[in-house]
Amino acid sequence: MLIFNRLIPLLLILAGVIEVPDIGGIGEIVFAPFTIYSDNFGPYVAYQDDSEVTVKVQITKGHKYKEQFLCGPNKDDLRYAYNTVNHVEQKDYDFTFTLPTSSYLSPSGMYCKITIFDGTSNKQLIKEFTIKPIDKAIDINPSLYKKGYKQFNNTSYYFDKTKGFIVNNERYRFPNYIDYLNIDTYHRLDLSGVDFNYSGNDTFLYQNASIKIPDYHNIFPNIPHVNNYITIPLKIYKSGSLYKMNYLHEMYVHPKTLMMSFISRSGFVKTRYFYMPVNKKEEMLDEVVDITINKCGLTKNNISWHLSYLANQNLIGKCSNSDYCIVEGE
Repeated sequence: MLIFNRLIPLLLILAGVIEVPDIGGIGEIVFAPFTIYSDNFGPYVAYQDDSEVTVKVQITKGHKYKEQFLCGPNKDDLRYAYNTVNHVEQKDYDFTFTLPTSSYLSPSGMYCKITIFDGTSNKQLIKEFTIKPIDKAIDINPSLYKKGYKQFNNTSYYFDKTKGFIVNNERYRFPNYIDYLNIDTYHRLDLSGVDFNYSGNDTFLYQNASIKIPDYHNIFPNIPHVNNYITIPLKIYKSGSLYKMNYLHEMYVHPKTLMMSFISRSGFVKTRYFYMPVNKKEEMLDEVVDITINKCGLTKNNISWHLSYLANQNLIGKCSNSDYCIVEGE
């Protein structure tokens, strides 16, 4: 009985060794003028979940095609085959196959081979590539990478029309690293000096980000505390070639006392800044604040800054710590 389904997987396994059928049907391989391309796929972890990959096949209109995907621990040990039957195509089409990473992706990698056979012109396209497990996530300390960078390998893959199989890596740089946060003359806690470079994925992904501030003197009584710390959610945004951060939500401040609140209160006004209350900066200067980005990038690393305060002079206030002060006459 003839089966006309377009895609029919054939698993030919005998005593742990796979028999690989010749899908070309010709003695000499003539490489095709067509190609394949794809979006990013991956990352992968050794011996974990299988996943589907789709590649786009760029074709000659009206030709007859069939495909084969092979893989195994290495080139000489192929254990998995997926074959399709002939089909005629009028435009570029998708070829979807499963990467059996749960069975064959070892710490040293997994060999793969895609063959697209053009039965009309007797030409075939062969793409060989190796999938490797992504590097393990770590906690990144930016102070260690003021020069140079931190790289994580095998974060994703794709097929390029002209360059072939491409392996993406993630890279972090901290060229402007500082070890302090500035409290400006308006009592604002300034985050503009904390930034980094990132490359490796079109979009910088992260679970959440926050700044954690110690408050042993109850300087922020209107903000929830956990173990004498307050935590303010942050957002990450791109500015030119740098990634920077700012406060995720609008907050509320009392215009005279500069007391802060996460919720609206009588006498408070909305603000996109975080202020240090009047005459309280000095109580904060010996403390260390933590800025953390959790599960960022495809590797799911954490990045943590441990920063002190740098307080500028107040505009008006005590003569000891202000640009302008009022002195009583004789």
